[in-house]
Amino acid sequence: MSLILFCTACQLQAQTKVTTLPVSDSSIHQSSAACLLNVQTTEFDNISEWGIVYSTNHNPTIENGLKQTAQLQKPSDARGKQVVVWLTDLTSKTTYYVRGFVKMKNGNVIYGNEKSFATKVPTDTDHPRRK
Repeated sequence: MSLILFCTACQLQAQTKVTTLPVSDSSIHQSSAACLLNVQTTEFDNISEWGIVYSTNHNPTIENGLKQTAQLQKPSDARGKQVVVWLTDLTSKTTYYVRGFVKMKNGNVIYGNEKSFATKVPTDTDHPRRK
């Protein structure tokens, strides 16, 4: 005797994926940097915030790092939403570790992969000398 079961009402499992993109050299300055994250989700209505967490230590989280959020805008298709987040008031000549994140309305946080960058060194043109 065999038993065969068929799923008549299957649903796609809701999921959210966060990818932290490399910080391009042209977007890094002495005290600021533009970071990118890509969010792919089937549950946009359950997201309370998204952005970048950053620190001078590896694996920053909302609890142990600083965060900068970005405006929530619903992705137009399944490829996801690329989000630009500007980090400001950074220290020059410092290495920062960044991770994209999505915080769900139930409190769960989904983190992306870690990337790093170093802020630029001040130059004489950044601080002109008075004569």
